[in-house]
Amino acid sequence: MSQPRNLRRRFASGALIAALPLTLALALSGCTNAALINDVPVVTETVEPAAPAPDVTEETPVTEEPATEDTYAARWPLTGMGTDAVADRPALLVKVENSAAARPQTGLEFADIVYEQVVEGGMTRYVAVYHSQLPDQILPVRSARPTDVPIVTPYGGIFAYSGAQAAFIQAINNAGNQSLIFDSGAPGLFRVGDRPAPHNVAGDPEVLLAQANASRVSPPNSEMEFAPSLAQSTAVTEGTDVSNLAVRMSSAFTANYQWDPATQTFLRSDGTAPSMSSTGERLSATNVVLVAADITMSTLPGASAVPETILQGSGRAIFAAGGKYIEGTWQKGGNADTFTFLDANGYPVQFAPGNTWIQLVPNGSGGWTLS
Repeated sequence: MSQPRNLRRRFASGALIAALPLTLALALSGCTNAALINDVPVVTETVEPAAPAPDVTEETPVTEEPATEDTYAARWPLTGMGTDAVADRPALLVKVENSAAARPQTGLEFADIVYEQVVEGGMTRYVAVYHSQLPDQILPVRSARPTDVPIVTPYGGIFAYSGAQAAFIQAINNAGNQSLIFDSGAPGLFRVGDRPAPHNVAGDPEVLLAQANASRVSPPNSEMEFAPSLAQSTAVTEGTDVSNLAVRMSSAFTANYQWDPATQTFLRSDGTAPSMSSTGERLSATNVVLVAADITMSTLPGASAVPETILQGSGRAIFAAGGKYIEGTWQKGGNADTFTFLDANGYPVQFAPGNTWIQLVPNGSGGWTLS
């Protein structure tokens, strides 16, 4: 059975593990030409010396904390949140605009995962992934790009967008995706009257999902492994304190994430303006992932060149949850392969149960500062 459509979003359980104060300042820098790619520089951090550990005598008892028993019958594959049963439906992926004219968006607070990518002019767009929760409406739906192919294909779901250059649509479909396109008259995509075009294409998730073909009825594969609780996530157990993640996507746009102990999430801002839903809810993330990747101009035959993030190979990554972060790496094979997220020792990152925002940060022209 699916969850009620007005179900509000997650609050991950668990308590934060106290950590020694650390002073950190990390930054990635580079040129502003998206077509010229340089490696992201190695970041450094200054760590205050830790206080000496107390002596442990032979009389001191050593006990092991008992393993936490999972009391849930099932867990949602894209959030790790507990549930009585996982809905037997595919993932719905929707291309959502993030220009100033597109804000506030509708429905992003219900997404299990949101990917942010650079498009023309240094602006950004999202691929929002829905499975555990469905909003009544998603707005504004915009056109697809070549970067979407390696993002959407591993989910084996439905990809809804307003349109695209013919070569881009062909690349999406040739990778094995099911496209639902507004310009082609797909049911469930329509214009609303309270916004100007082209920022007024909306999507109805239930109508879109009802068009899933026979091969798209199963829950999606997950790119992440989840800890039982926030307190047991890798970022919390191994990480360094962080209050703010300033993510420079281009010379024209920076996304900011501010740790909020009250909600146990990172509150998002577009530049200095709080990121809001049209319902008045602040957009936030339990997990924030920064993926450093090369960016180039696409070269699909018969299509105009647009920025394309290369999501194949490996690169540096930051994983943040619970007011802490760790450095690690990402790995990805072909379009149909999921990401693999590893910590600095090469072990899979255990994410906190909850939603995730993934920033696809261009090497050279993008970067991040953690403080």
